[in-house]
Amino acid sequence: MAPLVSTEPDPPTVLLQAVADTAAAAKALASAAGVKKLELPQFLGNAMQWLQFKRIFDYTKIHFSALDNITRLDNALRGPAREAVAALLMSTEDPDEVMRALEENFARPELIVFREVNNLKTLPKLGNELRELGILTNKSPALLEPVTCTHSSTTEVPLHL
Repeated sequence: MAPLVSTEPDPPTVLLQAVADTAAAAKALASAAGVKKLELPQFLGNAMQWLQFKRIFDYTKIHFSALDNITRLDNALRGPAREAVAALLMSTEDPDEVMRALEENFARPELIVFREVNNLKTLPKLGNELRELGILTNKSPALLEPVTCTHSSTTEVPLHL
């Protein structure tokens, strides 16, 4: 004799659960693919690359746990940069501590300012063509941004043009 109440799940309920599971799996895959885009570039300790490296780390660190950020730093650092913080990478759980140590060693605002001032000095003389003004206008903010960023650093740098 067949039971009066079916113990089998209702076919539409099964279908809805399967769709929900598929959507959850697709969302997990999409977020995992997005994480790949947040990897850090390699940093070897070049002072001219420091600002870019720090900016990328600061913008992306919120998407990862502290341990994940330590792992990202461990994977990104090479050469002198890695040597400078090797012990910290093994001992600390705070990625900001690693970044502070890197900043103490490789954030050299005086070098960045000196190079950018030299870049400003080598800009071409402005002629009578409107196109030249456009080129100069596009280059100027890009050249001045590192100087502005280094000015907000903890190290004060005298700027003599």
